[in-house]
Amino acid sequence: CSVINPILKNKARESDAGWLTVKPRHPQTSDDFAATPPVFLPLGGVRLNITALVGEDIKLYCIADGWPLPSIYWIKETSPSPLRNSSLLALWNVTAETTGNYTCIAKNRLGLIKQTFNVKIHQPPYFNNTLDSKTYVPPVTLRIPCVALGIPEPKIYWLKNGEKLSYNARQRYHLSTLIISNSVTQDMGT
Repeated sequence: CSVINPILKNKARESDAGWLTVKPRHPQTSDDFAATPPVFLPLGGVRLNITALVGEDIKLYCIADGWPLPSIYWIKETSPSPLRNSSLLALWNVTAETTGNYTCIAKNRLGLIKQTFNVKIHQPPYFNNTLDSKTYVPPVTLRIPCVALGIPEPKIYWLKNGEKLSYNARQRYHLSTLIISNSVTQDMGT
């Protein structure tokens, strides 16, 4: 290595000498002294189980080392073709269909390794119908549907005047519908 600058009055200064040896690879021999199979490099804070909400973005990282340098690609359990050839798989504006196992595959001529990420997408509960105020003359059988969707599936319970409804022989819950048999004026409420 040699350096020059105005302080040295443009005279070159050289560092201590060193030796570099390059060993050619001979295709007719199996002497591959530097070849190594792929290994995944540890990434701090990377989780293999990821949960996100609908509409969020997810980034999955997968870094591998080896020689020759491994090629990296991603597959989803439900898709036979690779999703991406990169150390980063970005999933933008996720939906319920994004849920699944994503596998990073690192491969060189000495081996193949896999690392799988389990992605779960949740969706806050929302009502799929509107409850209307109704007036009935007792005694009748009332059927009041409540359809709520979300991931995971929401649990439905009924309130009467702000208190959780206790089910009995006349008041029961079946397939997201509140059924009140032989209604009486005491069933009135909000």
